Amino acid sequence: MTKEEEILPLHAKKRFRRPARRALKHLHHAAIPPISSTAMTTPSDPQQTLQNLSDEYQKLQTDLQPLIASLRRLESQSQENLSVQKEFSTLSDDSKIYKLIGPVLLKQEKAEAESAVEGRLGWIEGEIKRVSSQIEDLQSKSEKKKMEVYQLQMQLQDQSP
Repeated sequence: MTKEEEILPLHAKKRFRRPARRALKHLHHAAIPPISSTAMTTPSDPQQTLQNLSDEYQKLQTDLQPLIASLRRLESQSQENLSVQKEFSTLSDDSKIYKLIGPVLLKQEKAEAESAVEGRLGWIEGEIKRVSSQIEDLQSKSEKKKMEVYQLQMQLQDQSP
């Protein structure tokens, strides 16, 4: 007996259990027809197929936008870090370098600062490659969908009187 059933008065316990048993009995005997995989993927109506392909193309285009924004942000960060690296090359070894952490400026050794910038640049370049690869993949898929939509549109135009 569950805690909920222990708390309920005796007359409520009977009402609590009976509908559940009946529901299970009916559920047990219910026949659920199997869903064919072809019915899910290829609708018989060409207009519906065209609509599905168009929706898939639109989704690919929508998925592409945040990746492009991310690539732009990474490229901007890369340019910023390259300019910092260039500035480091003009500084002497005894120059004072400060790092902003929250509202505080902390003194940092030049070698440590250069190492941090180089590490950041390495990470940014890796991310740029990864995001660029994802963009190329989505653009390729998008182009294929676009061609499928175009071909289906041409077939539908040829079939119409």
